[in-house]
Amino acid sequence: MGVLSHTLSWHWVFWFMGGFGMLLAVFWFAVMHAPDQHSKVTSEELDYLRENGAIIDIEANKKKRTPAPPGSIKVLLTSRIMAGVYLGQYCITSLQYFFITWFPIYLVKGRGMDLLQVGFVATLPAICGFIGSILGGAISDRVLKSGGSVTAARKILFVSGMLLASMLVFCNFTDSTAVIVALMSLALFGKGLAQIGLAVVVDTAPPEIVGVAGNIAGIVTPIAIGYILAITNSFTGAMYMVGAHAMVGAPAYIFIVGKIKRLSLPKTVTA
Repeated sequence: MGVLSHTLSWHWVFWFMGGFGMLLAVFWFAVMHAPDQHSKVTSEELDYLRENGAIIDIEANKKKRTPAPPGSIKVLLTSRIMAGVYLGQYCITSLQYFFITWFPIYLVKGRGMDLLQVGFVATLPAICGFIGSILGGAISDRVLKSGGSVTAARKILFVSGMLLASMLVFCNFTDSTAVIVALMSLALFGKGLAQIGLAVVVDTAPPEIVGVAGNIAGIVTPIAIGYILAITNSFTGAMYMVGAHAMVGAPAYIFIVGKIKRLSLPKTVTA
């Protein structure tokens, strides 16, 4: 996108990405099928998926799905475990939306780079975030297979990842482009590790209400950073705000979540 905008114009970014999205849609419809409807699936694969808890016949399960009983939301909102999980997810989502919305603008307005430089500079942190996400899942699986608890497999990665992500605040103390890229790469790598929090939501929430969660941080963070910039005319406060979210998310998992286990709906609710 940086090359297109620099050599042609910003209009071509929309033409290219829009066309690419249409091609991906065609590809998706051609190759994406439910497990039990896929032409290349074997009976052994389906048995393996069923034994390990995967939903095989998705369409059939949609018809059989039991609606959440009355009072389910109250159970979630009064649970200490879920309070810690939601706080942690709020914090990591705030980090995510900083990188999606303001990171390129930070490099242009706050660090004086041109769009072509940003196109290349922003690539390395994104790659590090991708590696962190894959590595986090692999490490978590390894801990579980070696006899570790779900709590250890999830918490170690989330806490360490969020602490690494908080390192981006040190961008306020350097003018070196190389150091800034290194810090942002470390932060996105840490955020990738902390994405294991998505698995924690499934580990803890009852199946009937596993999808109940908000994306409040995606609304608040871009607006809050905009106000900080308007008031201070500097990204310094914005970097502190984003880093503070990482520092809040880590202790939330240590002191609030406690032992990670699936939350059960009381009999008075399920009746």
